[in-house]
Amino acid sequence: MDASKHMQLLAVLQTDCPTCQLIVPYLNRLAAAGAPVVGLSQDADAVTANFARQMEISFPLERDPGYRRSIELDVVTVPTLFLLDDQGSVKRREPGFDKAVLNELAAIFGLPAV
Repeated sequence: MDASKHMQLLAVLQTDCPTCQLIVPYLNRLAAAGAPVVGLSQDADAVTANFARQMEISFPLERDPGYRRSIELDVVTVPTLFLLDDQGSVKRREPGFDKAVLNELAAIFGLPAV
């Protein structure tokens, strides 16, 4: 059985973060190619909705009220990408933006480079 079928890519984002804005198109490409991408916004509902619209986010974008999930994951910087297994355990943590890392994650899901 392919372990990548039970993985999820979680991207912790802030709407006013330039690096987060830079990574979104790549996350959109991964999601469009079939990667299970989920975003986690640290911002308010209205700001998050506006960000999703402006950035044309094509993956689910959840909110993190009170930073509860971010604290659980020990997020220090945004964006941070987490490769999670089907139990929600962190298998890989990637802070910041690195296209080579995005391509490694794409390969884990059996997808072409972004």
